[in-house]
Amino acid sequence: MNFLRNFLLILTWLILTYFIFLLQPLHDFQSYVFSLIPESYTINLDFVERSENFELFHLYYTSEHDTSLSAYVKIPKDSVNYPSIIILGGMMTGKEAVNYAYGVDNVILAAPDYRYKPRIKYNFITIISDLLKVYNATYLQVVDNLLLIEFLKKWERSRDKNLSILGYSFGVPFAVATARINNKIDQLALVYGGGDLRYLIKHNLNLFNPFIDNLLSNLFWIHVINFEPIENLKSLKPIPTLIINGLNDEKIPNISAQKLQDSINYEKTVIWLDSKHVHPANKKLSLKIIDNLNLWYRANNFFQ
Repeated sequence: MNFLRNFLLILTWLILTYFIFLLQPLHDFQSYVFSLIPESYTINLDFVERSENFELFHLYYTSEHDTSLSAYVKIPKDSVNYPSIIILGGMMTGKEAVNYAYGVDNVILAAPDYRYKPRIKYNFITIISDLLKVYNATYLQVVDNLLLIEFLKKWERSRDKNLSILGYSFGVPFAVATARINNKIDQLALVYGGGDLRYLIKHNLNLFNPFIDNLLSNLFWIHVINFEPIENLKSLKPIPTLIINGLNDEKIPNISAQKLQDSINYEKTVIWLDSKHVHPANKKLSLKIIDNLNLWYRANNFFQ
């Protein structure tokens, strides 16, 4: 009896929250993100480890009220300054993401840790409890990306060199949202991502019965509605853009990938690979993706 009562209370709260979000106007995305940037902060760059060709550093910003950014930066050991790529990964972020770039030796790699780490499994309670965390983390992630861009554009190891954002899977909406409001990004690469977040969330959320799944999917979507890649790409200034998708991707269906590609109204490069969704365990696919990225970056004079 108590379970039924609690369930009905939660369901009522969900429905009310859903309609409240639908009725209230969305705030201006760019103005809101900029309002979250701390007025003053301190940059810290701590040495982590050294390999034969690279040095790894932990970069973090601290402000009076918050640790604003935590990222890992992988740098070629010689003293030459290099172009830089910010990696916004899917399952791997931070230190894992920069070490995931096999065979890359002529670029600075930087990857922030996400403010929200997706759970391996979700249930009804964890979905509800994480909604506000997701909402806050998405906007703070763009703030972190902007701070990282500012650092790389001014740092002596990367100053006056090209800067690219590379979004993988879950990181694609963040990559596009950041590129939309920052004019210092020279190239944009989107790997195994899709458009129409509402459809993608519903496609990947299959926990309960269709009614509950549909309600939860819409709640999640409303919390991330400002990160819709299709809409943000429409407002993006023309820059060299690469999109890579998998023909048999079980997480990003072809219809969603096609919507993402079609939303770019300027010249872009599109590559379809015969594969399922990208996964760290599939090193062969990762190397194929990196080969395509390298060819595209070279064709667009990124390494000059």
